Amino acid sequence: YAFMLMKAGKPEQAERVLQELLRTRLPHDMEMQAKSNLATALWLMGRREEAVRLLEDVHRAYKTVMVVGNLGYLKLLKEGPEKALAFNEEAYAYDDNDLTILDNLAQNYYLLGRLEEAAAMYAKVVERAPKHAEPYYYYALTLEALGRAEEAEAQALLALAKPLALVTTVAREEIEALVSRLSAREAA
Repeated sequence: YAFMLMKAGKPEQAERVLQELLRTRLPHDMEMQAKSNLATALWLMGRREEAVRLLEDVHRAYKTVMVVGNLGYLKLLKEGPEKALAFNEEAYAYDDNDLTILDNLAQNYYLLGRLEEAAAMYAKVVERAPKHAEPYYYYALTLEALGRAEEAEAQALLALAKPLALVTTVAREEIEALVSRLSAREAA
């Protein structure tokens, strides 16, 4: 229910639901999942420090692929690519098969300008047909920067056809602008 509230743009209500749930006696797994969701609600409300701190606490007590992936992404957004790199590389060593972890490291490499590494990582990501727009968008930007405009346009079009993730820094207008820019370049 809390997740659906967040998807509906109501993170404050999600926080109330999760805080109420956390006041009850829960099995450890359920408590950690509720805290992970609470971290997302906090992030969506702009309480970034609190969200990262809570997810770091969860990570210490409950290291799962989902928690590692979510924390890696929040660290990338909050701390920047230089500081997040060590965590995201460690996450990749922990599980080099998880889509979120792969995507985090690919985006981390892109943001650091390590384009060849980003492209190789994004190739693995899109091979799995992610359901959200962001991996395709950042892959398109990576390919564009590498001078591979035709491939970049194909990825940008895929991004345009996908919904944005719950926690994102990408706006639909940015994807549309990228598609327009790449289409114009191809037409020229």
